Amino acid sequence: MKLHYERFESTPHTHANPGSKPVLIILHGLFGSGENWKSVARRLSAHYTCYCLDMRNHGQSPHDNDIGHNAMAGDVLEFIDAHKLHRPVLLGHSMGGKVAMTIAFSRPEIIGALIIVDIAPRKYYLNFTGILRAMKTLDVSTLHTYAQADEALTAGIPDNLLRYFIMKNLTKTKEGGFKWKVNVCALADNIVVLGNEPEPDNTVYQGKTLFIYGAKSGFVKDTDFDLLKNRFSEIRFSCIADAGHWVHADNTDSFVKAVAEFAESVS
Repeated sequence: MKLHYERFESTPHTHANPGSKPVLIILHGLFGSGENWKSVARRLSAHYTCYCLDMRNHGQSPHDNDIGHNAMAGDVLEFIDAHKLHRPVLLGHSMGGKVAMTIAFSRPEIIGALIIVDIAPRKYYLNFTGILRAMKTLDVSTLHTYAQADEALTAGIPDNLLRYFIMKNLTKTKEGGFKWKVNVCALADNIVVLGNEPEPDNTVYQGKTLFIYGAKSGFVKDTDFDLLKNRFSEIRFSCIADAGHWVHADNTDSFVKAVAEFAESVS
């Protein structure tokens, strides 16, 4: 599947200085898109050539009923091959982290290093039923303003920040209403698949790995650290203060610093 993407590079490569910076491919989380990572990518472009991808069923990328990690990993591998990217660094947040781990375990020779953000290589029980029900049952094509959409979604998604994040997936149609950019039906029907662990055969990734997690996040437990050390032989950890699961948004300065410093070890 051909994924939509944007590229960010502060100093273009030249024939005289090819490959002067490592390539960083950013894989967003569930209900996100590459758009959410643009400001981070601009700042990181001093250290990496950055690609922000829209995963399948998200953003401007195509939709498909297969939402599994293996399918998404295949899309990213196709992107790497199509753009002739040599051993890029993969940065994956949440769902994107599971996809990045799937690639690291199955095709380690393709990537140069790995950055996992606030997700462990284990099974998660995802509780998004209420959110997806609210999205699926609302006929957004009949709405004309974001204020109307916000009001209509409040009962099903009462948390203001979460509702604002979900509403970033709304886009206006030519007819004057809205439509969802995410494939709501596929996600609602198969959401349990995204909670599965990547490659459950205990494969070990031998490459350099940076694990970034939020100090206030509930997605990473104390027991996860031994698991991570067992699955990634060359792993380092970075705890971001004053940050929850959306680490890059909650404490952008510390997040960018951690990812930028990691570039020095993989360039």
